[in-house]
Amino acid sequence: MAMLDAILEKNIALIDYEKMVNDKGARVVAFGKYAGVAGMINILHGLGLRFLALGHHTPFMHIGLAHNYRNSEMARQAIRDAGYEISLGLLPKSIGPLIFVFTGSGNVSQGAQEVFRELPYEYVEPEHLKKVANHGAMNRIYACVASREDHFINKETRKFDSVEYEEHPERYISTFSQKLASYATCIINGIYWAPNSPKLLTIPDAKRLLRPSHQPWLPTSPGCPVLPHRLLGICDISADPGGSIEFMRDCTTIDKPFCLYDADENTNTESFGGDGVLVCSIDNMPTQLPREATEFFGSLLLPYVPEMLKLHADAPFSSCESNPVVKNAVIAANGQLTPNFKYIADLREQRAKSELKSRSAMSKMKKALILGAGYVSGPVVQYLTKEGNIAVTVASSVKSEADALAARYKNTSPVLLDVKRSKEDLERLVDAHDVVVSLLPYELHPMVCELCIKHQTDMVTTSYVSPAMQQLEQG
Repeated sequence: MAMLDAILEKNIALIDYEKMVNDKGARVVAFGKYAGVAGMINILHGLGLRFLALGHHTPFMHIGLAHNYRNSEMARQAIRDAGYEISLGLLPKSIGPLIFVFTGSGNVSQGAQEVFRELPYEYVEPEHLKKVANHGAMNRIYACVASREDHFINKETRKFDSVEYEEHPERYISTFSQKLASYATCIINGIYWAPNSPKLLTIPDAKRLLRPSHQPWLPTSPGCPVLPHRLLGICDISADPGGSIEFMRDCTTIDKPFCLYDADENTNTESFGGDGVLVCSIDNMPTQLPREATEFFGSLLLPYVPEMLKLHADAPFSSCESNPVVKNAVIAANGQLTPNFKYIADLREQRAKSELKSRSAMSKMKKALILGAGYVSGPVVQYLTKEGNIAVTVASSVKSEADALAARYKNTSPVLLDVKRSKEDLERLVDAHDVVVSLLPYELHPMVCELCIKHQTDMVTTSYVSPAMQQLEQG
């Protein structure tokens, strides 16, 4: 919150474009469309590789990742080329009819469907999915758009009421897994998910969906094996870890856009072959088409710039005559939070009290310093924090690894530390803890051990005893 403090101190006007909404509550400035565009391109590419790993060459192999193209039109042309081959009936008959299920009707879903329609397509209603899955044509791709009323039902009445759902989503459950996902080849998820809303797919749902499917009517041969299950891909464009797709725990990245989720093991691997469903969930997809996404965003924002310029630092915010779309999105003006955002001050006060209480509690705990944040470190941190009476500090030269462990386990703090270059920082940490667990390369243990001896701090290591460590014992 240091930036907010600086904005207030310097009397800067702060506007949140995500809060710029029309009278129906819909955002007027957003990247959502291009998240959908990039996501659809990515998952088509991923499906090509997934099918290949399962023994099927498909026209999707001609489609690359979104950022491989200069613009989306080049990607669309590649998709149209693939679509032409599909229209000629060049999909392997052994994979059966392909069905894409889109969730939501907002900007994300619309952008994804816009790209999808470059293929030969046919939209079907949810009640027709079973028939299409069993007897659909092979010269087109089927699509189904799932709206809330298609799968959300009240736990007691078994019906859907939009007004009640908006006010009390916790009263509802989703039948998405049974009614829609059971027939999907690929799911494109673009809905907003709130913590008290029902999940679309849970871990038990995934186990059921990824069981071997029995489709004896599909032709097979040694070169065209049967697919392990119908659901092969999920593009979670909403990118909410642990959200509407429960087993999507971590976002993928542009560098590593896919992972394969194994429901039986509840694990992710960076692979296209093997058991599981391919998942793509990049949280910054519009950056794969940077120029187009920026121009699109700017074209939406530009009409509101004159209204933004009506904000004056030397005039009370209450006298501002900006359009309500802009005025209602102003977080700070005249060195103060605006009325719509006064709650931020209360949240900050509550957070400060909570952090003070937490620091007070942690000061009474035993303190353990873990040096290293690699694969071995995770189980150690999990073991030490399971009782809740030990405060753990994870020190690593790779900040992202330390941050990941700290985010996963309670009472755990990350520290960026290169022990070879920052011996003074290492000594300070050793002195501040009750025990040091060194999971560093063995040649660094003597240096750590010397500091532990100096400050009478216990030390544990899983490595063997080197001659240098023996000398410390004899000394």
